[in-house]
Amino acid sequence: MKTAVRKYLVAATLLASMKLYAADPGSIDVPAGNLVAALKSLAAQVDVELVYQAEQLKNLRTEGVKGTLSPQEAIGILLKGTDLQVQTSPSGAMVIAPALNRTSQSVGSD
Repeated sequence: MKTAVRKYLVAATLLASMKLYAADPGSIDVPAGNLVAALKSLAAQVDVELVYQAEQLKNLRTEGVKGTLSPQEAIGILLKGTDLQVQTSPSGAMVIAPALNRTSQSVGSD
């Protein structure tokens, strides 16, 4: 049991260090256009895992992004003007989804 815990801790530490490396600013050049294509381009450039439903994004466009930025900064710029938000999962994947409005969050909370 202790060996399994040690292996888990080592794996978690390695994964965390890999995700920190991926979050370092880097040179990014994603052209304006279709948002899904832009996200695919970004993921290839910075080696980050992006999770989204392409169907939800298929008609959206982006102004693109260029510069030395972290993946989080680049995604924020790509999503500017949309109702989408990004959240980082415990695994380090960046999940892109429509923002929940406060009204729908509070329904049934009484």
